[in-house]
Amino acid sequence: MAEMVTIDQLKIGDNITFLTYGVNTVPNVVNGVVKALEEGDALRNPTLAAINHANIYSSLPPGTTNNYQSYNYLLIKLSDGTSTEIGLPWVVVSSLSRTVRETMVISIPDRDASEISTIISLLSSRGYLNSTAVMVPS
Repeated sequence: MAEMVTIDQLKIGDNITFLTYGVNTVPNVVNGVVKALEEGDALRNPTLAAINHANIYSSLPPGTTNNYQSYNYLLIKLSDGTSTEIGLPWVVVSSLSRTVRETMVISIPDRDASEISTIISLLSSRGYLNSTAVMVPS
């Protein structure tokens, strides 16, 4: 389930989706996991941040500072496994949402333990790669 949030409500480990201002610099649609909040003068890749800021600055809301090191960044692990640093002013705040992830428990009555591997294989084939199954007495 997705819920709209503000930047102040984000926590490390949140699964988030948002849009960024500008195009062709940072991913315009960002889907990933918040790994850290970083200060602009302590970035992992300041050269890329400076380039992205220069390319995106003209599309940012009026009043945004033109000093990329003066604001904070989200370190996001993207769905492809790579990480990116996104300046907070680059985020279209009205598009920011957090997906609440929970564990689903399914009960399939009257089954035999020999069927567990088949059920796990079926779930894996549909993309549920971290599924587990246990037998419990009826």
